[in-house]
Amino acid sequence: MEKYSNFISFEENFKLNEIHQKILDLALPNIIDFKLRFPDVEIKYINSIYRFEACEDAILNSLLNDICKLITDEKSLNTEQIYIQQHFEVVKILNDINNNKDYLLKRLKNYTPILDKKEREKNIIKDNNNYLFDL
Repeated sequence: MEKYSNFISFEENFKLNEIHQKILDLALPNIIDFKLRFPDVEIKYINSIYRFEACEDAILNSLLNDICKLITDEKSLNTEQIYIQQHFEVVKILNDINNNKDYLLKRLKNYTPILDKKEREKNIIKDNNNYLFDL
């Protein structure tokens, strides 16, 4: 439980079960990556509904919601669909004129959703870094 609580806050009555553990194990590398970029953002897991509380980052919110859906309703999503959705989230923030170059570099440099598909993730990192090169 300690490996999670260093990066995620929980409801008082949280009890780890198999479904929570699968969600948290898949989400944790992504949360760690995000917290390295933005350490002050709080990430909270709401165990009663198997979801994460929304934070300020649309990319992370989308990813964590999709991870929860993937584990709780395995027929609704697969990892490839999550990678595709993340691509659209990245493009959306790149096109948002309110985001400055420094923020985009901090948020997207070497970014990939971490879902244990190493080769796919390597290509996503390359694509995202190419987008940043054009800023």
